[in-house]
Amino acid sequence: MTDRLLGVSRVRVFSHDVTTPQLLLWGLPGSRTIFEQLRDALEIARRSRNVIGLVE
Repeated sequence: MTDRLLGVSRVRVFSHDVTTPQLLLWGLPGSRTIFEQLRDALEIARRSRNVIGLVE
């Protein structure tokens, strides 16, 4: 809730990487643009390497 008031967002990335299975990015600009860029990048990766992803 505080994030929305401050206009920032958090992104949590889950991967199968053994060293860093989760990556939390916070303090990002709270615009929809970042979400859409990540979603689009995931779709491109999925098509080229059969990556499975979940965007919430």
